[in-house]
Amino acid sequence: MAGWHAVKVTNDGLKLIFFIVIGAGLGLWAVKVLLPRLGDALGTLVYSSGEEIESDDRQRAAAKVAQGDFKDAIRDYERLIESSPEDPLLLSEIARIHNHFLHDPESAIRVLECGLKERSWPVDAAVFLRLRMVDILSDDLHDDAKACQVLEQIIHDFPDTRHSVKARHRIHEISPSRNPGARSSMNPGDVT
Repeated sequence: MAGWHAVKVTNDGLKLIFFIVIGAGLGLWAVKVLLPRLGDALGTLVYSSGEEIESDDRQRAAAKVAQGDFKDAIRDYERLIESSPEDPLLLSEIARIHNHFLHDPESAIRVLECGLKERSWPVDAAVFLRLRMVDILSDDLHDDAKACQVLEQIIHDFPDTRHSVKARHRIHEISPSRNPGARSSMNPGDVT
C-alpha cells in the first residue's frame, strides 16, 4: 500500500510499471507457493483415504533388513514365528538373512533343518523349505551331493506328486553325472 500511495500521484507510466512488478511478484508467489499446495490438497482429497498406514511386524523386520540391522531382524522374525508358526516364509526369511547378508550359508541350512524338525509342516510348506535348502546347498555351498540327497528325500516322502516330479527334474539339473543321457554343454568337436 505504501508503494501505491507513492506512485498514485505520479505519471501513468510509473503506475503501469508498478502494476507489472506487483503482478509478476504475485504470479511467481502463486506458481511457487499457492499452486503446489492446492495441487497437493486436491490430490490428497481425490486419491488418498487419509487413513494412517500402520506398520506391522513383518514390515518392521523387513525395514531392519533394509537398514542392515540383521540381528534385530532375525529376532523380529523369530517373534513372528512364535505368533504365526505355520508360515514357512518367516523361516525362509531368517535363512535368507543368514545366507545373503551375514554370508553364513551353514547357519541358513541349520535354521531350515531345525525348523523342519521342530514342527509338522503341510506338504507344500515342507517342500518349499527343503527346496530353499537345496538352493543354498547347490548354489552357495556347492554341495551337489547333499542337495541331491534332500531332493531324493522329497521324492521318497512325497511320491506321485508334482513335488517329486520337480525334485527329479532338479536332480537332473544339479548333477548331470546322475543322468547318463544328459548332454554335455560342449560339442564333441569343440576344443579349447
